[in-house]
Amino acid sequence: MAVSESPWKAARDSPSRQLIWELSRLAITAQEDLYERLDRDSQEREAAHKAALAEAIAKHEKVRKDAEAERDRLEKQMQQERARRAAEARQEEERQRRVALEREKAEKRRAAEQAEAAARAERVATEERNAELARQKAEKDRQTAEAVKRKKAQQEAEAKKKADDERRVKEDAAAAAARKAQPKTSTFKQPGMATQSQIRNPQREAEHQRYLEIHKNLKELRKFMVQQAKPDSKLKSRMGDMRRDIKKSVGQIIEGKGKNTKPQNKIMDTLREAIVSFPQPTVNLATLTARPIQDIQAPAFFVYLLNQFAKAIVSQFIDEAAVFSKVADPVGTIAISMFARDEFRIKGISLMDILIAKYHVVCPPLFGIHGSESTGEGRTRLGWRREEGGGPWVSEQSHQDRMTGLGAGYAALSLRNFENSRMSNPYPPYHFWRALTGILNVPAGQVTETHFILLRALLMNSETRFLEFFGDSAKMLLRVAVVEYPKRADKTSVAAKVLSTLEDAMKRDKKLYLVIIDTDPGTDDVLALLYALSCSPDDLEVLLISVTFGNVDVQNCLRNVVSMFHVIEEEMQWRKDSHRPEGFDALRKSKPIVAVGANEPLGGEHGADGLGGVHTSHPHHSSPSETWKHLFDSPPAGTLLSSTAASVETSTSPNLHLFTPSSSPSHLEILRILESEPPDSITLIAIGPLTNLAIAAAHAPATFLRAKQVVVMGGAVDRPGNMTPVGEFNTIADAVAAARVYSLTSPDPESTMPPFGSATSLPDYPTAAELGDRRLRVVKMSLDVTRRHYLRRDEVKAKLNPLMEKGSPLAEWTNAFLAATFTKVETLHRGHEAEGDATHVELHDPSSTCTNQHSDRIIMMGPSTADRWFISDYAYRAIHCDYAVTGCTTQEIKQGTLAHDFQTRYCSCFPPPRSFSRVFDLI
Repeated sequence: MAVSESPWKAARDSPSRQLIWELSRLAITAQEDLYERLDRDSQEREAAHKAALAEAIAKHEKVRKDAEAERDRLEKQMQQERARRAAEARQEEERQRRVALEREKAEKRRAAEQAEAAARAERVATEERNAELARQKAEKDRQTAEAVKRKKAQQEAEAKKKADDERRVKEDAAAAAARKAQPKTSTFKQPGMATQSQIRNPQREAEHQRYLEIHKNLKELRKFMVQQAKPDSKLKSRMGDMRRDIKKSVGQIIEGKGKNTKPQNKIMDTLREAIVSFPQPTVNLATLTARPIQDIQAPAFFVYLLNQFAKAIVSQFIDEAAVFSKVADPVGTIAISMFARDEFRIKGISLMDILIAKYHVVCPPLFGIHGSESTGEGRTRLGWRREEGGGPWVSEQSHQDRMTGLGAGYAALSLRNFENSRMSNPYPPYHFWRALTGILNVPAGQVTETHFILLRALLMNSETRFLEFFGDSAKMLLRVAVVEYPKRADKTSVAAKVLSTLEDAMKRDKKLYLVIIDTDPGTDDVLALLYALSCSPDDLEVLLISVTFGNVDVQNCLRNVVSMFHVIEEEMQWRKDSHRPEGFDALRKSKPIVAVGANEPLGGEHGADGLGGVHTSHPHHSSPSETWKHLFDSPPAGTLLSSTAASVETSTSPNLHLFTPSSSPSHLEILRILESEPPDSITLIAIGPLTNLAIAAAHAPATFLRAKQVVVMGGAVDRPGNMTPVGEFNTIADAVAAARVYSLTSPDPESTMPPFGSATSLPDYPTAAELGDRRLRVVKMSLDVTRRHYLRRDEVKAKLNPLMEKGSPLAEWTNAFLAATFTKVETLHRGHEAEGDATHVELHDPSSTCTNQHSDRIIMMGPSTADRWFISDYAYRAIHCDYAVTGCTTQEIKQGTLAHDFQTRYCSCFPPPRSFSRVFDLI
């Protein structure tokens, strides 16, 4: 740059002025050079930032296009699958049409053969009439001799009957005497109680009588076939052989996949031979079906053999399933498959009623039939049997064994899944439901040991299939059957006590109610924990409370949990002293483990302690730190954890009978419990940042994937976040952890992981091949759902003020931190200060804790059930992962389009907002 000449350069009398001017110009030049250099640097940084921003936009655009391409591919695949199924349906219809035509032709051939047979019969009739005259004389002589013999036998039978009648009168008298000697609770009859005949269900009684009539008709058919076989040497020879083949084959059925092919094929071949080789004579099916049908003729010998097959099935249930109940399953599978096959149907009608008629005879209580075990008629109605020849009743043990085998067999018959079969189910699962309700609806005065034995046999090895068919309704009915129903029995009832043991067996074997809660206890977290610990142990069992950071640091969160148990202990003592139910049933039956987890994310608020400063305002409800902090310290080197736990249990620390402190970090406790329990038995409920879960998944992905599902309170799919316009607190508090957990829902977890760089030191997940087929199931409780459930200040006052006046420690403690929370809401949110008692807080965590553990519906504590909200693997592939929607703050992500697509495809309409005040009803 050019430098101007100094005006004082020629001034000889002013050298100082010249020097000053030149120095000032040098300073100006240096400053201008600096600004020019700064401008160049700024321009270079701006260009670099724009390039990085463009690269990010391109990456996210690629992700979106990949997701849309995957969605289009799957939709195309689904369309192809629907087209394939439609083609198969058309082929099946064509096949059935051809079968019908072939049957029609066969019937015409049989009609022609019948006409020819009639002509032959007419020709031989004359010969037979001549022979008949000779036979009549011989028959007359034989009848005279038989009459003498019959008279003598009749006299002997009358004498035996008289003796039997006298014995039965004595038995009934003895039973009546025993009944009078029983406690009054078992024989008490309320004024106006209906008689036994008045409390019977007319519809079930009529149905039962129809099946008894079918059984009687089957007996007549057997006699008819015996008579038909006498003059027909071919039929007579094959009848005995084929009957024995069926009985032998049924007896050879055993447990094991593929081990029953030979006996099954033998039974099918025998029945096919009966249809082809002996089409005549025929029988009218209208006499052998429970529902009215038109007169349809079927080969009588084929029906006779089906009857023998049904008889052998029932015998196998009684003889084998009574001892080994699991044997009933393969027997039931083969039985139901025979009656389901099209080739063994007559004009599309299954002959399953033949087998069910036998069940009505041997086990009437399965069909709602009941009676008193103290009378002969009642015992008959309950399926009791007499010894051979009309002798005394079988022993009680023998009767119980029969009912056990028949109950297990009925479950094996009626709980069969035909979803992937081309055959239609001849005895759908609703019959099993009907059998259960028929037993459970027996009037209290008519409940017997037989009913308890049958219930246990029906449920013992079939509860899993029952739950698969009927879902939440099955859980409700199971609770009634194994918890409520046994309470109707006398205290001396052994069968009822045995039935009630199924409750613990089902909860442990099938793990319907076991949860781990990962939480950062603040206001709504504590309410969620109080709700969970107050549930019935039949509804929920909390195995572990895993503490993480969140609203405050992890030590304050831990302090809140320990203080909660301290207050619960005070509350239970207060209720006991006040002669109130102690409550907290789940907590009293099984105390949870408490473990401490992460104190910082991998990569506010509710007051300094997360509960509105309640430890300062109400210190008498807090546990002093010196009495609990050491409980969670790591055990000394060389000390077994069990010995440390033992020393803890014997210490003077407070409320240890309510929880078990763990010195292991949360993620190790989570993995230990998942490893010790069967797969699909534990539900993880995460109502804080997902750091603990992410660490557990990183340490042992295969073990973590044993979880039944993870219920996550987090994210905001189609609603604004509560931390940023798109970010929800639990997710954005540790977005890296959220991304790692959500990625396990993908077929290829690594492909859905955002580029973390050095944000985490956790190891990468194994490849998709190394992980196998198992993936994580996530039930997402985002702000879209949880914001619609709230708690109002006036509702809190109405619930808690009466209890505080009576001295409830829990009411006082809860009111303290809720009051502080309401004040904070009014401070933070403009407009709330004018609402007064209408001020409300949103309860995100309690609504997540109320998630039903078996289905993907969200069960709210309001007046009705909320709509469905479930994120499947397919949904995650469509939106990439929650990190891309709510955890990332980059403006360029087109969250609106993706969230809208998710909302319309995978979420049902939300219910209107509702109050959560009933959270206090249970607590």
